[in-house]
Amino acid sequence: MIFLEYETLEPIDALLWHAYPKHESIMETYDVGELTVEVLDHPSLRSSIDLAVIAFSLLVFHKNEIIAVFQIEQEDLRSLSEKLGCSIRELQNEYRTKGMLSNPRVYIYTKEQRKDEGPYEEELTFFSAREFLLELMCDTFDLLSDPVLRG
Repeated sequence: MIFLEYETLEPIDALLWHAYPKHESIMETYDVGELTVEVLDHPSLRSSIDLAVIAFSLLVFHKNEIIAVFQIEQEDLRSLSEKLGCSIRELQNEYRTKGMLSNPRVYIYTKEQRKDEGPYEEELTFFSAREFLLELMCDTFDLLSDPVLRG
């Protein structure tokens, strides 16, 4: 797990990362101290490179700028197969799955890095994912206040 200081993070360039979500499908908005957090449910990608599917995403704002993204992603093995020029079966064997998507993984994006936080092993529902990602975000920024849902 990484620890970040939100006061020092610069805004993320939306074109930098291939799995950056479109600012859509906002389900809930939270205030956590000086931060605003939007919870997205299955948003589309901003990039035309469709190598991943986003299950859930948190956009973290500080001073009205997105400084971090916490999300649960799955690699699209069909797209990956096409881009790499290998068979889907090879990728399914490598990823140990029979489906067209990899197992869910958790990533944290900032302007400077894309950090793989490992597999997401909870139930892949909105409520479970939201709680997991909010807790991860609070731990990553060492926030003591609880997220407050905007009404």
